[in-house]
Amino acid sequence: MIDISTYSEKFITKDFELSKPVSAFEQLLYVLPKYSHDLLPKSIQTKLKNSEIYKLYPDNYEIIPIDNTKEYNWKTDIPNIDKNSINEFYQNLVLSELSEKELKRNQEK
Repeated sequence: MIDISTYSEKFITKDFELSKPVSAFEQLLYVLPKYSHDLLPKSIQTKLKNSEIYKLYPDNYEIIPIDNTKEYNWKTDIPNIDKNSINEFYQNLVLSELSEKELKRNQEK
């Protein structure tokens, strides 16, 4: 077997800019379904429910069993996330309204 490293010069590499990681609450906005928004701080929940992006979170969605007997392997048919809208919503939040405990929970580690 030939070592793949001998062909490494033929591979195209691309440099990527490192970006700043998202905060915990912003990440939760991306991944939580609507019925789990109670895991967010109350102030964020209230603003989320009164915002335009709340419609991005579907009430109902289809679960597709894909040749697996285990439910955790099934796919969900949900719309794509509008990252820009969620990011804009998060950037406009007034994080000073969060308690000290919530701010600590939101910090990068």
